[in-house]
Amino acid sequence: MGFLMHSFLLVPFHSWRITHSTHHKATGNLDKDTAFVPLSRRAWIEATYGTGADAEGVELSQLTQDAPLVLLWNCLVHQLFGWPGYLLFNITGQKYRIPFPKQSHFYLGQDSPLYKKEQLPLIVLSDIGVISMISILTVGGYAFGSLEMLRLYAAPYLWVNHWIGRFKTVHF
Repeated sequence: MGFLMHSFLLVPFHSWRITHSTHHKATGNLDKDTAFVPLSRRAWIEATYGTGADAEGVELSQLTQDAPLVLLWNCLVHQLFGWPGYLLFNITGQKYRIPFPKQSHFYLGQDSPLYKKEQLPLIVLSDIGVISMISILTVGGYAFGSLEMLRLYAAPYLWVNHWIGRFKTVHF
């Protein structure tokens, strides 16, 4: 059931299951957690405001965080790009300093930092589930129209992204 439901929402089930287990075994460990590694205050300031930003100026700019347009913008970015960014680029996870595909939850190489070699068949199965769902959505788009597929599929997809992305901090 988990495989089917995750595939339906374009989430590679076994990739998620394995990294989620690792995350819970190492929650709060800045070196071992694979899913959510918070930035230090200095690193957060540099990632958000640039390397020349001073802490005092940041304090003033944080007053705008709850402004309706800023809040709307942050919600849209998190909703639309947060979860896919995590799956594709591991943006809230460890910074492994390796090229893009190796830290993706879809990567099939034996040198992935997220999985062990013996787990690769499960990663392949997860990828097949996501590819199958993309194929179903494509066929549905041809049969019923792209707008109808967006209407039927986008709402549950964005709702799941809302609840997943709500509890992650995403830095682009």
